[in-house]
Amino acid sequence: MQRLHQFVEPWFLSVASSPWFHKTYLIDYALVIGIFFVDILLRIFVQPFHRIEIDHDTSTQFPLEKETIPNWALIVVSVVCPLIYFLLRLGFFRHLHDFHHSILGFAETISLTTLFTDSIKYSAGRYRPNWGQMSSLPQYVIEGRLSFPSGHTSLSFAAMTFASLYLSGKGHIFTARGGQLWKVLICIVFPQSIAWSIAVSRTRDYWHEFADILGGAMLGSCWAVVCYFLHYPSLLSNDSHLPNTRVDPTVNTLDLELARNEYIDLDETNPSPPARSRLSRNLSIMKSSSNQEEILRTETNKNNPTGFRNYEP
Repeated sequence: MQRLHQFVEPWFLSVASSPWFHKTYLIDYALVIGIFFVDILLRIFVQPFHRIEIDHDTSTQFPLEKETIPNWALIVVSVVCPLIYFLLRLGFFRHLHDFHHSILGFAETISLTTLFTDSIKYSAGRYRPNWGQMSSLPQYVIEGRLSFPSGHTSLSFAAMTFASLYLSGKGHIFTARGGQLWKVLICIVFPQSIAWSIAVSRTRDYWHEFADILGGAMLGSCWAVVCYFLHYPSLLSNDSHLPNTRVDPTVNTLDLELARNEYIDLDETNPSPPARSRLSRNLSIMKSSSNQEEILRTETNKNNPTGFRNYEP
């Protein structure tokens, strides 16, 4: 616990003191925790809607098969793997601003998807295709009435759609300069293939019908899109690789300029380490200069061959 505290406290202080950080992010974190807490209460105290059973309904008489993707595997693929990737990017590029936004946006996506999925499940009370066998097993009496929408599908599509958007922004796939097929395969096709594989496995295991997985796919994808664009610009923008900032440019123009220039090397299509190194040295000098804003804009233009667009108030 002490080691965790020693790691978390410096990280939190570094984030809180960054020029791009705004106190409203604390509200977002509190809301994410609250959403997870509400979902836990829902699972504990709410019973699924008791839907009328039709005699000799063949749609619920499929065999109870072992799950191809159990819950623990779903968590590893849809939650742990994206978090590991964000951590690796932080270690490699040292971009705390981007890491913060990716973690917050991803947490918002997962929390909202989970809450809405469970809320609809308990409201609908739809029987699973293998309800005929589940109904005779006490441990499955509640689980067997939570067919729509598919939780595996909604969670996997939420995670993989967020990952697709994140990678597409970093790869400039949809900007005016044009994308490349190999980037599409890595950034879009690969994550979406994972999500669809998990979704289809639910129908092959007779735990869901196709309507269940389609509903889950739409639900998870929608929340991923909403939460991603809360923190990142349009994929059509030349700044699609940059995180947004809530700093008010009319009040704190310099901090906004500094925050954006921290990520000049996020444009990996044309990296220039010498230019970035010179810019980093110049930034420390500019902060103590009486004419900070003008000097910063001049130095950035000279040392920026990557085509990074300067902010103009």
